[in-house]
Amino acid sequence: MKGIRVLIMGVALLALYAVVMRLNIGIVQASSLTDEEKSKIDRYIENAMSEVDFPGIVISVVKGSETLLVKGYGYSDIGNKKKMSPNTLFEIGSNSKAFTGLGLLILEEKGMLSLDDPVKKYLPWFSLKFKGKEYEVKLSHLLYHTSGLSPNSINNVLPMQDDNALERTVRDIMKYKAISEPGVRFTYSTVNYDIIGLVIEKVSGKKYEKFMMEDVLQPLGLTKAVVGRENSMLDDNISIGYKYGLMGNKAYNAPVYRGNTPAGYISVNGIDMARWLKIQLQTEVVDGFPTSIIERSQKPDRSVPSNIVYPYDKPFSYAAGWLAFDGVNGLLSHGGNNPNYSSYVIISHEEKIGIAVMGNRNSSYTFGIARAIYSILRGDEPLPPPTDIPYLVGKLSLIIVILALLLAVYGGIRLVLLIRNIRNGIMIKALNGKKSKLSAIIWLGISLLAGFVSYFFPSLLLGGYIPWSFVSVWYPDGIWIVAIAFFGGVSVFSTYRIIKAFYCKEKPLQG
Repeated sequence: MKGIRVLIMGVALLALYAVVMRLNIGIVQASSLTDEEKSKIDRYIENAMSEVDFPGIVISVVKGSETLLVKGYGYSDIGNKKKMSPNTLFEIGSNSKAFTGLGLLILEEKGMLSLDDPVKKYLPWFSLKFKGKEYEVKLSHLLYHTSGLSPNSINNVLPMQDDNALERTVRDIMKYKAISEPGVRFTYSTVNYDIIGLVIEKVSGKKYEKFMMEDVLQPLGLTKAVVGRENSMLDDNISIGYKYGLMGNKAYNAPVYRGNTPAGYISVNGIDMARWLKIQLQTEVVDGFPTSIIERSQKPDRSVPSNIVYPYDKPFSYAAGWLAFDGVNGLLSHGGNNPNYSSYVIISHEEKIGIAVMGNRNSSYTFGIARAIYSILRGDEPLPPPTDIPYLVGKLSLIIVILALLLAVYGGIRLVLLIRNIRNGIMIKALNGKKSKLSAIIWLGISLLAGFVSYFFPSLLLGGYIPWSFVSVWYPDGIWIVAIAFFGGVSVFSTYRIIKAFYCKEKPLQG
């Protein structure tokens, strides 16, 4: 009897261990990752997060059919000190495109469409013009970002939550001119995949979210993945998203862009991401799911010239949601950035390595950490992460606000003293009217220039008009305070200088 109780207790403990490892409060790992590699990865990530005050990340690392590491660092909820875990959900931004592209190819596999089909076949009202002429846009042009749509098209995507949001977003896209003919060159434009999402709806007869859950995610065994921001916010496992602002990290509840869901709003946790990496490496075969579709999704479009852009040092072509690098056997990657989340994925077929890094703030450090893990696994020295622009902007913004406030205080004090001295007769009208007017005009021009720079500085920095509705969502928190403080500080000081231009001191300043 005692032996039976011991046996039952042992089985119970094993079961509990299995549950803990599955639910995991911190880490899931296999034994083939060496202690030295684990130590290097931990040290790199902890140092990187400390450098830019990163709230939290989860990494998924696989090799072949083995999960090497699924681990959380930092917090999913800073205020409540809730730690990251392998079950924490993240919006993965543009890494959603690989799922949407796969959905389109599934419909092609079923004979329900062809990538050579024009978009008009499924959306008869769709049109795209370049230099006043309408061109035929094919589904392949959307999939490979060769439609000619501008990268800045995302600036005009509006927050929407209704069931018609996707079609309304695509109809809005048509208001803007293309920057090239379709099929001529690669131009990354996130809205291409929103159009694909609408085509998926029309062909499948299902809402995009329903199709992706029933025909892509669930068949692949990605049971915890969620489609759409409005749905992920209902999941208790979703990490709070943050923006970096004047005073550090701040929780940010971004607007719902349901019309942009196919391009960037699928949420995944670390465990499902590890399975997704193996599916991409084809080291995990899914019953009833042809591996040929996975292979097709990774085949790049070589019909247009390759590209090389920062931070990459190798040219690449685009596949169905993947960057495929030239001259490197089977190396794929993709980044994803939403207003308050970021992610990066690397797939190496040659080495059978898959890496994903997901974070709860918009940052380039997810890319830097993924690249570093890849280097460590290959025995190379990892490079430092690229500059985290939101963090840098946040720090510079605080400096600008402080300097602007000091200028405003200084100018304000001088203005008060000037007005007091004018009333007391200490300052009198200047005799040189032309010089006074010229000085006043110069300072008025400086004030107006400060207003122009304050209003248009995002457009001046990045090129092309960027509305403040976009800036307030995508830029670091409190960026509008910087614009107001800069304009206010210059305006107060300019007002003092303009008034002073018409007065001069008649006798020593009293009091």
